[in-house]
Amino acid sequence: MLYLVVIVTEGIKCVLPERIITITEDDQFSKLYEIFTCEQFNNQSVEVYVYQNKVDKWVEVSDRNIEPPSFSDARQPKLPQLYTEHTRRDLLYNEIIELLQNKKAGWRGGIHQTLGKEFVERVANALWYIDPHLKLLQSRSCYMPALFKELATYASDNTDRNTYNIAYHTSHHKKESISHQRLDLLIKSLELSIVQPWVNDSEWDNIIPDIIALVDMMRKYSEHLIKSNTLMAAIHHNDDSAHNPANNSHMFRVFGCKEDDLNDQYRELNDAILQHGFYQYMDVYSYLPIDIMKRYRFLKNLQLICSIGIYR
Repeated sequence: MLYLVVIVTEGIKCVLPERIITITEDDQFSKLYEIFTCEQFNNQSVEVYVYQNKVDKWVEVSDRNIEPPSFSDARQPKLPQLYTEHTRRDLLYNEIIELLQNKKAGWRGGIHQTLGKEFVERVANALWYIDPHLKLLQSRSCYMPALFKELATYASDNTDRNTYNIAYHTSHHKKESISHQRLDLLIKSLELSIVQPWVNDSEWDNIIPDIIALVDMMRKYSEHLIKSNTLMAAIHHNDDSAHNPANNSHMFRVFGCKEDDLNDQYRELNDAILQHGFYQYMDVYSYLPIDIMKRYRFLKNLQLICSIGIYR
């Protein structure tokens, strides 16, 4: 459907006041004229002018062109204008538009420079924010939707340039950690766009599912951050130690040596270990020197004729 604001004037005098007329995309301009004027001006010569946006100039419609070009243009999906690329953020914005163009998506009825541009900005803001943290997101099984992997920069074979926010990695400024507050704002921003009527147009059938997947990916990581922050807050306010020797150990490996090279101070421990089966736990505390420094040197220079793992 097309919603048109129509007015009839004679000189500076308003003959018929401004009124919204609804027509289908297949209707001719002559039908609109009949609906609005109610055949009042059949015996008078009239001039018809149209414009699509308030910033546009009025365009006169000639007798030979009953249907104004702007009406037929309104039926064609359009995309926002590209930015002049001064920054890589501008590059991201332009590549999103180019991707939409390749997918034959767009907006009808002149909203491409308003709602359309706003949508592209929201997608660009989300991608720009998570771009430096994609590997971190992947470590939590939060993967970029397939659609955005087709963006020219992400699809590039140049591994040094297939990221947008290069300055985040190369500059010496303090790196900003990803936050659930910022993610939530970006999520809400995208959700404002994907509930608008234009998303039901057929040309968006292959686009909107990936936008929803992007929202779900960011929400999943945001929920992870909230859980982690809640857990850390609980630990911070807990009187018990967060580290327990029973389950917070470090393991280092001792490689076996030749029996002739075995130092005598390790022979008793070596014989005790050989009596145990493979992959069995053994408490070696009783074999260690009592003196702290001697115990440290004992473990540091430990020799055995078999390889073992020591947990400390």
